Amino acid sequence: MVVILGGYARVCLFFFWLCFCSVLLFHV
Repeated sequence: MVVILGGYARVCLFFFWLCFCSVLLFHV
């Protein structure tokens, strides 16, 4: 259970950084 939640949080964090970086690139 903890491993599944940890993996889910890791995927969400990865997508969050991906969106954040793409927004920065488009605005610069």
